[in-house]
Amino acid sequence: MRPPPTEFDRQYTEQHRSIELARQYLEKEGFTRMQRVLAKDMERGSLSTEEAAGAVRYALLAVVERVAARVGYTRYVDLMKDKEMAEAMRFALDDISERRGINTPEAREQLRQSTFQTVLRHWHLVAHEQRGRQRYEVTADLALRFLRETPPTLPCDGLKLPVDSLVLVVPEEVGLVGRLPGGGLAPITEIYAVESPAPEGRYWFLWLCLREPSGGAAFSLVNVYLGQGMRLGDAIVLTRNEGGSAQDPGWENACVLLAGVANYLASGGNARQDWYDETARELHEKLAALPKGNQKEREKLAERLHAVSPGRRIILEEAASK
Repeated sequence: MRPPPTEFDRQYTEQHRSIELARQYLEKEGFTRMQRVLAKDMERGSLSTEEAAGAVRYALLAVVERVAARVGYTRYVDLMKDKEMAEAMRFALDDISERRGINTPEAREQLRQSTFQTVLRHWHLVAHEQRGRQRYEVTADLALRFLRETPPTLPCDGLKLPVDSLVLVVPEEVGLVGRLPGGGLAPITEIYAVESPAPEGRYWFLWLCLREPSGGAAFSLVNVYLGQGMRLGDAIVLTRNEGGSAQDPGWENACVLLAGVANYLASGGNARQDWYDETARELHEKLAALPKGNQKEREKLAERLHAVSPGRRIILEEAASK
């Protein structure tokens, strides 16, 4: 049975038409012209208001896709250093400021931070898409055990995610909560994590999805530095100190849970593959059996597999007692 849709499905898979339009206009017109051309095409009637608005909403995502394909899909720092990305963000900031009449330094800084968060969330979506939409789940009992027993002394050097981009679905019974933008708490339902290279270590970029009482989604973003020679507790303290009081404290338990998952799998913990798409399963098995030297055929199979990925979920659970 196909599992319920994730936030990625809602913000990426189900927005395919808007994202594809944004790609087409970016390729044809460039970032600085595309919004103006979209408005003209809407006036001519070749695009609906909804279609044009959708393309504008995902314009920066299309830039993120193009730049990430060049610098590496998991390399956020390199993405932000790229000239095309920097120019697109600068233009977006100036354009929104002009249209909304934002003039004060405080309001402009708030908009700048909001733009950075938008780009970071777009990058999470792109990385998740391009790295195979890997979906991991963990039973409530095991998740609670990870939260209780994952020690702060765990060395960061050996702490690696099973894949460099994944979503971990959090069981409601675990009681993991984050802070909503307007105050109050809401359950953390999904943790999107990208493992990215860093000087003398690695980053964990985390996007925490929160489910509001109304059913809507909120989010919290945090970047954790796992330096060489550090322990998990050191990394958490460092990130906490850098984030300050404005940071959502819910990320700390989310990070411990993710570390528990990584450590469990690295130690040979029990993980079951639950295939809900037979086509994906068949393609996965064919690709695994194909010799690595047969590059062209492997590329064809990989492309077909990507179209139906992931087709499975990986469920962490206690090993059955003999």
